[in-house]
Amino acid sequence: MTRKRIAILGCTGSVGQQALAIAAEHPERFDVVALQAHRSTDKLLELAERFRPTAVCLTGFDTPPEEWPEQLPGGASSHLGPAGLIETLEAAEPELVLNAITGAAGLSTSEWTLRHGLTLALANKESLVIAGGYLTELARQSQAVILPVDSEHCAIHQCLQGNRRADLRCVYLTGSGGPFRERPLDTFAKITPAEALQHPTWDMGPRITVGSATMMNKAFEIVEARWLFDLAPEQVRVVLHPQSIVHSMVEYRDG
Repeated sequence: MTRKRIAILGCTGSVGQQALAIAAEHPERFDVVALQAHRSTDKLLELAERFRPTAVCLTGFDTPPEEWPEQLPGGASSHLGPAGLIETLEAAEPELVLNAITGAAGLSTSEWTLRHGLTLALANKESLVIAGGYLTELARQSQAVILPVDSEHCAIHQCLQGNRRADLRCVYLTGSGGPFRERPLDTFAKITPAEALQHPTWDMGPRITVGSATMMNKAFEIVEARWLFDLAPEQVRVVLHPQSIVHSMVEYRDG
């Protein structure tokens, strides 16, 4: 079996760590050729020592931090700053790019991957929120593949396999409603950051947790689903589901 060359961007976050755990379990299938983190220097160096990638990037620094060695494990090339992200991909030549970068900073990675006709494992929903029309058309032209990694969209992707798209009625995204679902509106002005970071069912990073508390994260997911699955806006529906058991659903025309 030929090993697939993969780049893990956002390698110190939750999604990146899970992906690396899978790669470690199946070394015969995956070759980690690129790693990126924002400012988690020690963790990135630890991962570089373990996986021996071709290229490594710290996007949160324009100059090397004090603890950054002159020689990286395995002779990996070193890249810094936002521009270093693309340099890393070009040096590593991956076949699959996992984009788990947080926020708009992940857009350039998605664009590069799709423009080169590669497989994009997308956990950076902001890419499609910002430029969904452009990126999906780019993927069509280059014959690249976008694989959704977010739990809701990954489940929808799997539910659509083997079925005719003409039979699709709509998709449902579920949301817990966050910590303030039953809180009186007239008390919202007194909400503290600490309260917003207390998600009732999930343990996530602060940016996603606050996005869930405000439900803005679900708004992003609606836009993401529209572009990922080529849906009309009215075909994407949201259901509040505080138990967080079902992440998403697909409804077909036969009910």
